Amino acid sequence: MPELLTLSEWDKLVYKNNSHSLNTLRRWARDGYIYPAPQKHGREYLVEKSAIYRNPHRTTSKLQRAIACSTVSPQIRTSRYGSSPEKIF
Repeated sequence: MPELLTLSEWDKLVYKNNSHSLNTLRRWARDGYIYPAPQKHGREYLVEKSAIYRNPHRTTSKLQRAIACSTVSPQIRTSRYGSSPEKIF
């Protein structure tokens, strides 16, 4: 079973000198910015020691857009990505 830390302990371990406020850490936990997702135990979140920060709202990669372009009709592709899929690469 992985070692669980409080959000503050995890923040000190990962960010050392650049710590974040507890409100920020709670927001990250709620909004899915920490992977694997922290578990809420009572009033506090516990997170695995090996957890990482990630932005779940990050835009798709060029490869993902290229795959999407190859599976949709030309009209939809043009409206989403412009005149041609070559611009993606």
